[in-house]
Amino acid sequence: MGNLLQTGLPKRHTLDTRVLIGRSRKCDLRLTHPSVSGEHAIVWWTGAGWSIRELGSRNGTLVSGTPLAPGQPRALAAGDTLSFGHYPITWTVESTAPPLPRAVRLDAPGEVSAEGGMIVLPPDAPLAMLYADPLQGWVVESDDGSRAVEDLETLTLDGSAWRLHLPSGLSSTIGLDPEIALMGQIALTFVVSADEEHVQLLAAHGERRHELGSRSHNYALLTLARARLQDAEDGNLSDGEQGWLYQDDLTRMLQISRTQLNLLIFRARKQLAGLDIDNARDIVERRPDSRQLRIGTGLLRVETT
Repeated sequence: MGNLLQTGLPKRHTLDTRVLIGRSRKCDLRLTHPSVSGEHAIVWWTGAGWSIRELGSRNGTLVSGTPLAPGQPRALAAGDTLSFGHYPITWTVESTAPPLPRAVRLDAPGEVSAEGGMIVLPPDAPLAMLYADPLQGWVVESDDGSRAVEDLETLTLDGSAWRLHLPSGLSSTIGLDPEIALMGQIALTFVVSADEEHVQLLAAHGERRHELGSRSHNYALLTLARARLQDAEDGNLSDGEQGWLYQDDLTRMLQISRTQLNLLIFRARKQLAGLDIDNARDIVERRPDSRQLRIGTGLLRVETT
């Protein structure tokens, strides 16, 4: 993440997507000096880099000794120094790395950063998941449905308030390989022990093979895979209608709670996001209106050892 380093002190200020600088209590970087205006300047992430804008302060803003014209943005580079009014302490742009998507709890200490391009809230008992969608921007998904969310929005879950820091202009693609696959193109093979105590998972697309091992979420995926395979074998439903299970039925079949199911889904999505798969979150698809779920690919195989 980008940050500013205070001159002469090992004090850093992390750059969120938008940082308001000034004397006001509502500023993100508060400078309590009489020459600093209430809302003096703003630093923000443009999607391609960091910029600063002078907000018409009485005593001005300098970037590496050069005054900023009020209202005119200027791109920032590592090593630039920032001065505000006659405040004797300056700040140096130490890092221009992109901001990290995260959620900060407002009513108690706590912060959750994105993993695999997703933020799960609360982290130990998931009720919602956030991810970047190429068409909608950032989206929050829960049992109640999905909707777009905005940077600096406050999300309340089970009585806890979370402030969202969601940078724009970040790719939703997690993998670094140029040959990105979609979830629906992934073939999944489940290798199940005779007593069904161990479920190995293999993923393949094209010539690529990934051994994903035996994980706690594999049996949940196997249950969804069997439902989709059964519907495909029966031949009475179109592909888009195959494999859907009601959430309550699935939790009953697995003998787990809704919270435990959400955690397993997050773990499965996180593991797939580590591969070169663009929409790994669709390893489990949801129909929020009816609270149904299904596995996100029809290329399925189950083997018994």
